[in-house]
Amino acid sequence: MVTRKFSLGRNLRYVARTILSVVTVFWLGFALLSGTEKDFEGLLANLPNTLPWLGLLAVLYMAFRREMLGGALASAVGLASVFFFTTVHLRR
Repeated sequence: MVTRKFSLGRNLRYVARTILSVVTVFWLGFALLSGTEKDFEGLLANLPNTLPWLGLLAVLYMAFRREMLGGALASAVGLASVFFFTTVHLRR
């Protein structure tokens, strides 16, 4: 019988990946299907709304393939979005 040692780092890594996966898939699906109005043209017209979430999906893929680079990229995207969304409304 093989016993595995508890690793906080490994468990936090799995939790972070799972949360980011769930959030990405949920918002990607919502952005794609929110304005479709039951036809394929509505789906195509709503496709540009999914571009930010496709970018997050690419970051998520990178986080699964190369952890250090993907984690740094996810952190950079998060900080950039905080900066963008807090300063955009101040300029108006």
